[in-house]
This record gives sequence, structure tokens and C-alpha cells, in this order.
Amino acid sequence: MEVLERMPFKGRKAVFDRLEQMASKANMTVAERQQYEEEWKNWNDYYNTLDYAKKEGLEAGYAEGLQIGMEKGIAEGMEKGMAEGIEKGMAEGMEKGIILTARNLKQAGISKKIIAQTTGLSTEEIDQL
Repeated sequence: MEVLERMPFKGRKAVFDRLEQMASKANMTVAERQQYEEEWKNWNDYYNTLDYAKKEGLEAGYAEGLQIGMEKGIAEGMEKGMAEGIEKGMAEGMEKGIILTARNLKQAGISKKIIAQTTGLSTEEIDQL
């Protein structure tokens, strides 16, 4: 009894509930016990089936969500990469076009000052062409 006195109330209640359940089973007839065991088995099977279905559903949902997320992430990444690539290509193309124009103007004998004004290049950059 000393152990029970040290237990919190919830723990004592659980012990007494279990004792009551055991005592009620001990007073059952064979037919009542068989019916009880069958109902207990059915109840356990039902909740185990629900737990299994829940676990399977969660796993399937996780896998599906992961697949959808990956596909969406790849599509968004490709779109962003294409946009950045186009932007970078346009900038590089503009720069090459300006340099080519400046080189052609320089070869045509146009002054560095006019080339610098029209292309935005510095006179030092024009000298290097």
C-alpha cells in the first residue's frame, strides 16, 4: 500500500481502474469471456487498421507532396534560370555591340571624344580597341 500512497492521483486511478477491469473479467462466464475477447479483438483490429491506414496515408501524402514540390521547384528554377540567362546574354550582347561599334568608328577615323559620347565608353577603353 505504501507504493500507492506515493503515486500521484492519476496513477492510483489507473491502477484501480485496471484492478476493476481484471475483477470484472474474473467474474465472467465462459461465454461472456469469449464474447468479451471477441469484441476486444474486433476493437483492437479496428483501431490497428485505422492506425495503419493513417500511417500509409501520411506516407503517400508526403511522397506525393514531395514529388509535386520537386516538380514545381524545378519548373520555377528553370524559369528563373532562363530569365537570368536571357538578361545576362542581352547585357553581354549589348556590351559586345558597343565595343564593335566603337572599334568600327575608330577605324573610320571618328574622334575619341565623339565615340565616347555616342557609346558611353571612356577614352581609355577606346584606346585599348
